[in-house]
Amino acid sequence: MHAAASSMRLWALAALTLLLAVVGVTASSLSYDVSDMVVSVASFDGGSRLRMSYANKKECPAEPKLITTEPDDIIRVNFAASLSNGEKATGSYLPHQAWIVLQPSTSPSSAAPAVWPLKLRSSKASASWSIRMDRLPEALKKSLVGASVDETFELQLMLGSFAQDAESVVTPLALPLLRIHFPSSLVSRLKGTVKPSVRVEAGKKDGFLPWPANKHTFQVEPWQTMPPAMASLLIALIVLIGPWILLLSLCRPLVGKLSLPDVSTAIVLASVCLVELLAVLYWIGAPVWTVFPAVGAVGLVVLVGGHKALSRTWIHV
Repeated sequence: MHAAASSMRLWALAALTLLLAVVGVTASSLSYDVSDMVVSVASFDGGSRLRMSYANKKECPAEPKLITTEPDDIIRVNFAASLSNGEKATGSYLPHQAWIVLQPSTSPSSAAPAVWPLKLRSSKASASWSIRMDRLPEALKKSLVGASVDETFELQLMLGSFAQDAESVVTPLALPLLRIHFPSSLVSRLKGTVKPSVRVEAGKKDGFLPWPANKHTFQVEPWQTMPPAMASLLIALIVLIGPWILLLSLCRPLVGKLSLPDVSTAIVLASVCLVELLAVLYWIGAPVWTVFPAVGAVGLVVLVGGHKALSRTWIHV
């Protein structure tokens, strides 16, 4: 919302500037003027540094006064809008647009001006404006930080209106008020308070700005530190064959003492193999309601047909 309001202010300022250029070459019997204008610069504690009073724009100097401000200085502008014939600019002549503009003196187009719209009191066509130097808009702070040390800024009052017909045309007013120089102490103080614009913050939040570069550390690949293929093959054979050799060597004394199993023992051995097969099928993906009943049936066969084999041993010592 703040960015949209600032953009609308700049468009309105551009329209008013164009109106000044166009109407300036148009013959008009009336033009905007000011009356009872007071421009003052005072410190925060109330100490007055500068005070200028003008009855009309003719008393304003052609070259505005230059002043170097301090961080706690406050600039105030009070005035009443009037017409060149001395009457107050009220009613249908009340300015539709009133602005205080602060922009670089040497190159106004180099940076976006700071614009403050004013609301004129309809009864007296008067307005007042003030600002403290260490509370400037963010755009103006960026302009100050990026400007040269000797850069000055011009404070202007702009009044304009949209005529209803050719007879009510009033020439706009662009009145320079002050030339302001910001010392390096104030600029350095503002550097720490400059914040990114709302648009930049929204872009970062929504991810429209470039992401920081990903930095990778390329290490030695695992295959570059592996042992030779023959050494790996030898270790694999030892791991696979070694346990079987140990098992067969331990079972060798029992081979000569085995006897052929009878029917009951054969049923038990077959049932054990069948249970192992069902376990493998369940691990592969056989449904539980198929495997569990089959295991129950095999267990029942073992209890009925293999009861005799379970009560004796078929290894003779």
